[in-house]
Amino acid sequence: MARDLPTYDAVSSDTRAAMQTVVDLLPEASVVTPRPEQEPYPCDDPVGVDNKRGAFYTGNWDITVPAGFDIESFVLALPDTLGEGWDVVPSQIPVGYATVDILEEATSIVVTVSDASEGSTASLNIMGMSPCATTSS
Repeated sequence: MARDLPTYDAVSSDTRAAMQTVVDLLPEASVVTPRPEQEPYPCDDPVGVDNKRGAFYTGNWDITVPAGFDIESFVLALPDTLGEGWDVVPSQIPVGYATVDILEEATSIVVTVSDASEGSTASLNIMGMSPCATTSS
């Protein structure tokens, strides 16, 4: 018997809340710029997260942080800072910048936090991906 999927509205709200948990750890002077919302991505697509029915939500925010903020230390310490209820998801692709994929156990949401600095602008990118959800009422 197939498990009941949560609603797309519920997983998108939960994903934004998980992303906000990370933002709340940043200095107050940080500026969050959400990227445009994407269409639900089908889970039955071969590149989908569950390769099952439904669709998943992806949220993507760019954050400018104050000059002097140690992005690398923040990213590397994030799993310990978040603590219980969050697990590191091993990266499949090695990169040359600070990044971490973390799973919020209660919701199965994966949040990726990466150094996105360019030139003299210190910034982070936070991307959240939900588990599969139903898009019908």
